[in-house]
Amino acid sequence: MSDFVSEKLLSSSLPKTQHFQVPEETPLEDVITTIRKTMGEYIFDEEIEELFLCMQTHYQSLKAQCVTPEDILLLDQLFRKISFGKTQMIVPHEKAKLRVCEMMRLLDLGLHLGGWDSELKIKNNGRQRFPMYLGKPLPKADWDKFFSCMLHYHSYVQMYNDYETLMGNLLQVVRHFHPVHFAKAHPEVYQLLEKQIEKLMYGYEVPKPRLLRKPPLLSLDCSILREEEGKSLVSHLTTIGKFALKQQSLKSVPSLFEKSSYELLSKVPFELCLLLDTSESLAYQQVYKVAEVACVSLAKTLQQMLPQAKIILLPYHYSFARPKPIPPEKLRHFLHPSGPTYYDSAFLTATDLLKDSSHYRFVLHLTDGLPNHLENTLRYASLFPKLGIQYSHVIFGHNFQTLTRELLVTELQKLGASQEVTNLERYIESCTKIATAAHGNQVMLWIAERLGETLLALVDLALGTYFLLEEYTMEDFEGGTVFPTKTTSVMN
Repeated sequence: MSDFVSEKLLSSSLPKTQHFQVPEETPLEDVITTIRKTMGEYIFDEEIEELFLCMQTHYQSLKAQCVTPEDILLLDQLFRKISFGKTQMIVPHEKAKLRVCEMMRLLDLGLHLGGWDSELKIKNNGRQRFPMYLGKPLPKADWDKFFSCMLHYHSYVQMYNDYETLMGNLLQVVRHFHPVHFAKAHPEVYQLLEKQIEKLMYGYEVPKPRLLRKPPLLSLDCSILREEEGKSLVSHLTTIGKFALKQQSLKSVPSLFEKSSYELLSKVPFELCLLLDTSESLAYQQVYKVAEVACVSLAKTLQQMLPQAKIILLPYHYSFARPKPIPPEKLRHFLHPSGPTYYDSAFLTATDLLKDSSHYRFVLHLTDGLPNHLENTLRYASLFPKLGIQYSHVIFGHNFQTLTRELLVTELQKLGASQEVTNLERYIESCTKIATAAHGNQVMLWIAERLGETLLALVDLALGTYFLLEEYTMEDFEGGTVFPTKTTSVMN
């Protein structure tokens, strides 16, 4: 997106009807939803809203042809939903993948499909439909195979015309859009958005020292990785991490969030090293206190559930000297942050502490930023997988003004605004390099107050990985995103 759009172009390309009523303060849900709702109030002018309602009408008319809830689920696969503003825009998919039997069901309902794969045709002899593949009848045993299709363009030409007009109008609004221009033209709206994001990110009560001495237990209701992806956090999981999360949700692999798993989990010889960044930047909004309480709360929760677990806390900051481990229960006063961020000595100390242990070993790293020397860090991070040590890190404590601007650009790009590599993307890319070098999982957490839940979810993922490694090897998961096909039976 250009930084030099003229005021004339800006004022002519943005909707007139939103000049400028500051959106009312409403209950906040999460960072991404808040940005979408505020911008939705701003972008949806009368013409765009009218086209949006036309798309809803087209969808509802097709939905009326469905007979069962399963039919509606099939229909929905021919549409995609764009979350923006107060609701979701439902627009046709350019290509969908359906089973042959599903296509035939939609045709039986009276829908018109097109955009077939060139090898597939579905013919009608007046009495029944039958699929043809490469000019020959497709055996019924193959009707579960997936092929491409879409809603027939000429049968629904008005819907497609409205869709193209809608997207064209949205692009006209956002193509020349940039947060800098928005902030100048409508400071009251942008300031409210920043205020909302700041409230979400740092609206917590600053922890008191007594919470270190009597830390609260963490909730075991549900993994935040299942509930808050793309809302309060953005994760980058390894292939085995994704597989573990999926199998835990299916109750095929033990989980801290599943009571029936507790007996199996209690027998795990688990050793956890909590690497805690205490560099100067964590003084912002006193977020270091949130991090330290999260660590001791995690330790207390795990000690009740994993009696064989050994947990050590390793605070580090600017010194090249090796940091000294602390038993979490011995942390009675807050460690005040200072200096820059050096991962090097922390990673080396963690490997030294864990390398000779026969237990299942996991390093969980809490930090608010990149290390001072990325190349050195990548070299030391690569030691973890070589020694069979599992690794994950959580990046938290972001600047709310920068995050608001960067996420705003990202959301607009989803609507078709000109692409640019944002500073946030560069930042995430560098963090991901470290996780990749360590063969570990990464979570970018926007809401600092949910740090404890995030740590627990990553420990849970590590424990799920432990049980998977009883049936698989790490090599089964390397080199791609295809999960192993054999049945997981840990819970059986």
